[in-house]
Amino acid sequence: MMRMKDWKENNKGFSLVELIIVMAIMAILVGTIAPQVFKYVEASREAKDIQIVHTVFTAVQTAIAEKDSAPSTIDDKPLDDVIGAGKPLENAKKLLDSDMDTVADIKAKAKSKKGKAGTLYVDYEESTGKLSVYIGSAAGTTDIGPVTN
Repeated sequence: MMRMKDWKENNKGFSLVELIIVMAIMAILVGTIAPQVFKYVEASREAKDIQIVHTVFTAVQTAIAEKDSAPSTIDDKPLDDVIGAGKPLENAKKLLDSDMDTVADIKAKAKSKKGKAGTLYVDYEESTGKLSVYIGSAAGTTDIGPVTN
């Protein structure tokens, strides 16, 4: 028969109580750290959306610089009303990346909650030359951006 001393020497695993304690500690750590991580994830998504807005800004700015397509004024218009065939900045469309053929494609690239829910707006004043491109829930309301010159 095995003596108690021999049994203890051969027991090399963890007890159930030790495993439960480790799992409880891990659950507490995850519960306290997870909310902090989610803030940083959303901030990085918004930074990606600002890059998209900047890409659109560059295309719109280049199209405005071409004399034949420069509109007089664009007052906080959704991008759908500005870029495309027969629109004031129809040349801006060809300046965008190939995977941004339509405004829907541009919107599909948005990663943040604000970017997905908002609309891309363009605001241009010919007299001052000021151009702004931003994502907002309504005209004049800036959620992401603006990228201005």
